[in-house]
Amino acid sequence: MTRTLGLGSLLVALAFLPFSSPANTGGSASATLYIQEGPEGPVGAAGALEGGRTTPLVPVPPPLAVLQTAELFHDADGDGLLDPGDMISYTAEITGFALNSLQDLYLIVLFSPELVPEALPEGWKRLDLGRIPALAIHLPSLRIGDRARVGFAARFVGDEGSPPTLFIEGIVYSPGFALAADDPATEIFLDPAAVATREVAGGVGSLFPGVPVFSKKATVASSFPSLRVGSVGDTVEFEVVYIPTSLEREVELWDLVPAPLQVIVDSLEPKVELIELGGLTFLRTRFRDVFPGVPVRLEYAAVIGDPASVPFVATHAMAVTETGVYFSDDPDSPEGGDPTAVLFPWRKVEEPITSWDVISRNGGCSIPVMLYPQNGKETLRWTLCGPAGVGEFRPGTLRFWILQVPMRQLPKGTSFDFLLSYIPQWNRGEIYTPAVYGAPIFSTLAGGMGSLGELGEGFCGELYLPVVAEPPAGIPPYLAGVITDEDI
Repeated sequence: MTRTLGLGSLLVALAFLPFSSPANTGGSASATLYIQEGPEGPVGAAGALEGGRTTPLVPVPPPLAVLQTAELFHDADGDGLLDPGDMISYTAEITGFALNSLQDLYLIVLFSPELVPEALPEGWKRLDLGRIPALAIHLPSLRIGDRARVGFAARFVGDEGSPPTLFIEGIVYSPGFALAADDPATEIFLDPAAVATREVAGGVGSLFPGVPVFSKKATVASSFPSLRVGSVGDTVEFEVVYIPTSLEREVELWDLVPAPLQVIVDSLEPKVELIELGGLTFLRTRFRDVFPGVPVRLEYAAVIGDPASVPFVATHAMAVTETGVYFSDDPDSPEGGDPTAVLFPWRKVEEPITSWDVISRNGGCSIPVMLYPQNGKETLRWTLCGPAGVGEFRPGTLRFWILQVPMRQLPKGTSFDFLLSYIPQWNRGEIYTPAVYGAPIFSTLAGGMGSLGELGEGFCGELYLPVVAEPPAGIPPYLAGVITDEDI
């Protein structure tokens, strides 16, 4: 579908936030979304007649983002490998996105038993979690755009029988939420930082043995048309399955349950241990003399107890074995090594676009969404939110945009045209728009056409419309668009 935009028909040029930039569209419209009238009349009419302001539902961004790195710090023999006695440095950088000051923030860091922290900086405290060593530190308050950096050094005390890859995993939490850190050097989402002991590079994959060996699945009993979206009062069932590939004298399965999820104690088997730590709940269960190919499981249920202050919960389970520590994979998503996510509906908030704009200018984050492609199969996908044109746009990577649509200027019969810059019509990529307004559920614009209805109320001001796009490989991830009338 190709449209020629005449000057007389062009109504409004949009400044799309936060991931767009001026681009030459070439007059090739990739897709069209019709914003339908509701039962109250033209979109925006109700709010305009009342003279007030109706705040639309909007996907609230995460209140912060956490990046983590682990590097060889002291290499005694200079071979570039982590040998016994060598040291590594761990650094976590936390960026605030919330409009209100974030207080009572803590960073907990879990790491391989072969790493022993030395000369801890002020503020760090050691935690006793059994076979998994841990440190914690109280973070300073963060406002929008603020950043905090913390870290420590650790010595490698392993030997030739140590695992080939060691991990360090950071989690920032407060009484209302928890977010895992991400290693920006990898393509895996929210993954622990990895340090190879027998290779110069490439060891991160050994932390994720894959779905056939280690998986964590979540199912939500919800009124939403998705098995991954839930609201307050809904129950989430988790199933963690680990299948050893060799004889294991002992296997521990660990899982992390952050707020707003609350473990239903009656759903736990008697041998499962529950460890509460501030706003985090750890579950641990042990298995002895496990044979190759025989699965071990951790199953439990949790209830969504409070309104979510973050758009999702996403965590890995851990298997602590004789050969090393491994992290689970989500079996229902195509991304490898990603955490298992539960998504929440959007909320009414004031000035949400400000936070998205800060994400655009000062860094980025990752959020999961539910996609309904044209084949109708529900799929969880991870999307990148951040500045356009930063880094290489990998094939299959999704970008998440927030479009600011001026509702007061939308006449009857309005259509909304998406144009992906520099993309020929025959190679335009996919565009997904909300399938259910108010939820992180998106569907393909079938045949380049779609509609957005059931808004449920009139709006004054702007409608913040999320869009997920998958441009072809090698194309700058820019999105542009116009609002046109029905005669174009």
